Amino acid sequence: MSTYFSSSLSLGIHFEISSFNLYRLKLRETHTQTLTSKWLCTSLYMC
Repeated sequence: MSTYFSSSLSLGIHFEISSFNLYRLKLRETHTQTLTSKWLCTSLYMC
């Protein structure tokens, strides 16, 4: 019982961490896209 509880607990924590990392990766991706579009806008006047 205790081993099952600890393994499920660690699995839940691992899932939380991985979903948080995915969220941060998505945020960084959109942030990079925004920066790239701004840079294109200012350097090439593609607005």
